[in-house]
Amino acid sequence: MVTGRFRDGEIVILGVLPGHEKAVLIEYLRLIPQRILQTLQAVCCDLWEAYIEAVRDEIPTARIVADRFHVARHYRDAADQIRKTELQRLKKRITERSVSKAQW
Repeated sequence: MVTGRFRDGEIVILGVLPGHEKAVLIEYLRLIPQRILQTLQAVCCDLWEAYIEAVRDEIPTARIVADRFHVARHYRDAADQIRKTELQRLKKRITERSVSKAQW
């Protein structure tokens, strides 16, 4: 989904793209007149590499900002992976200690 934000903060849906491919976004961006593209200061998008590359190619002066939903998801996924790894490590350690004590 492509959205825009007016100066007053109102957000409007500009379009819904039919895929996640770089070419699809480039095709969409090329429909926007250059005079408008040149006014864009920042583009907020998810961390999909194809989107980032398309924006860099078509709007090189725009600052790319990662949207907070996807940033939060990556943090949550990373924290969850650390939690799982630590749980496995602790279970293994407890099992090893139990085996050592049983040998006494």
